Amino acid sequence: MRTLLGTHRWLLLGTWLHRLAPGVPVCLVHGAPSLGRLVPAERQGSAHALLTGEDTGLAPRQWDVGWVVAELREMRFFAARLHRPPAYWHGLEQVFLRGYGDAGDHVVGRAAALRVLLHLLDLSTLVTWDDEEIRHTVTLIGELVDEQEGGR
Repeated sequence: MRTLLGTHRWLLLGTWLHRLAPGVPVCLVHGAPSLGRLVPAERQGSAHALLTGEDTGLAPRQWDVGWVVAELREMRFFAARLHRPPAYWHGLEQVFLRGYGDAGDHVVGRAAALRVLLHLLDLSTLVTWDDEEIRHTVTLIGELVDEQEGGR
């Protein structure tokens, strides 16, 4: 993964991991929200629920937003496998970010890149090592890092 990402990107990810958002206030966050933990309401007008648990902690509020954005980016990136056009997933991401107002900043993008990296780590260590899948997902991580670096 380090070789595919390149030294610059790898060092940036390490920096973000240790110091995601210097000077940004922290609050109580879910820690690892997921579309898989979202329980939709049975009837229109009823409340939805987001299951929370052991990942709750203190972080910038943008952490949770970035975590969900990462899932939507992964779905968009793998859109052909999910039988939806990339524009569908992009639209969901935009609606989600609008719901948070000004949350679409660099901290969200950094958290998203770190989330995809963690997801790849989980997949490669807990499920299976697949060179093609790793190369493909590292491409997405590189795109997310480059977005934060102004297209570098």
